[in-house]
Amino acid sequence: MFQQLPSSSSALSLVGLDWKPAMARTGSSKDWLEWLTGPDEGRQKEATLILGGLTPDDPVDLGPLLFGLLSSDRQVRFWSIVAVGRLGPGAAGALPELKRIALCDPEFGLREGAVSALTRIAPADSAVKATVFAALGDTHPAVRREALRATMRLPAISPAELTAIKGLERDPDAGVVRWSEIALRNIRLRGASLDPDR
Repeated sequence: MFQQLPSSSSALSLVGLDWKPAMARTGSSKDWLEWLTGPDEGRQKEATLILGGLTPDDPVDLGPLLFGLLSSDRQVRFWSIVAVGRLGPGAAGALPELKRIALCDPEFGLREGAVSALTRIAPADSAVKATVFAALGDTHPAVRREALRATMRLPAISPAELTAIKGLERDPDAGVVRWSEIALRNIRLRGASLDPDR
């Protein structure tokens, strides 16, 4: 009466996809950063997949990633920012450099990534919060949009900070306007996020 269904791997084969188990992670954080700038394109891709796929539970040596934040190579800096953000609270040692990048780096993409990483690492930190709100005034709309997304990860928002977010509803960039509306809606839905002390 019941027909046996094929296993997931054979079902994928039926539609022309070969199923393979997840690739085992090889190397260390130092290796992954070296692979980014090496000649082997396969290793470069593997490094980006590993660094972008880290989780807070992964046992990763933070030291090379902290040095990567200081690298003169943009690729290494970018993927170090991504990696420490993915590691979350365990990457708190990266906060000082991430704050500096978020506020001062000449490359908007690195500022944008640093804003995101900060609130993934320490959303309740007052200096992180101040950096996010400073980034709302960044010259590049991508950074302002990311700062608005980051406000949704902050545990408490003051009425003055809500006003700052609301002020971006008049931004010249349509994406910033849209994200200000999304941020306000999400913050208000949380209800208890208002910080009455500020």
